[in-house]
Amino acid sequence: NPRFALGGGVGLMFDGEIGNGHRIGNGEGFRLFGDAQFEAHRFNQNKVIITGTLSHDRFSFSETGIDIDFTVTEIKAGGLILHDVRDFSLYGGLEVVVYSNGDYDIGNFSGDVKRDDRLNLRLGAAFNATKSLALRADLLLIGEQTILLAADFAI
Repeated sequence: NPRFALGGGVGLMFDGEIGNGHRIGNGEGFRLFGDAQFEAHRFNQNKVIITGTLSHDRFSFSETGIDIDFTVTEIKAGGLILHDVRDFSLYGGLEVVVYSNGDYDIGNFSGDVKRDDRLNLRLGAAFNATKSLALRADLLLIGEQTILLAADFAI
């Protein structure tokens, strides 16, 4: 559908951090996700996009012989303004973490975790190489600091 997109995928994480001032070593892991985008309004070369994402992350951290396993499931909702310039799309917007629930295991200890910072600023650009392939880079700021490099394939 030209106004609605549904997607999913797998992501790899390198050099991850737990956050909140914890000085635990860098983590590695993966993300499973599904997302949806709906074009709510179009004007000139601009679009207003409503977004939703369901993600599940599993990370492992290691610090001086201590192994930490960390999992979190989140639901995010947001909005973007997208501007098309020839083969490129530039976008920016806000997303809110509606649901965040996870846990961690450190040896015999375990506990629950929830995200404190629930607002993200998303900035990004996509190079539309073909009608079915886009190369994308996103930068998330404020609540989380993430650099995302992706390839989007249309089916």
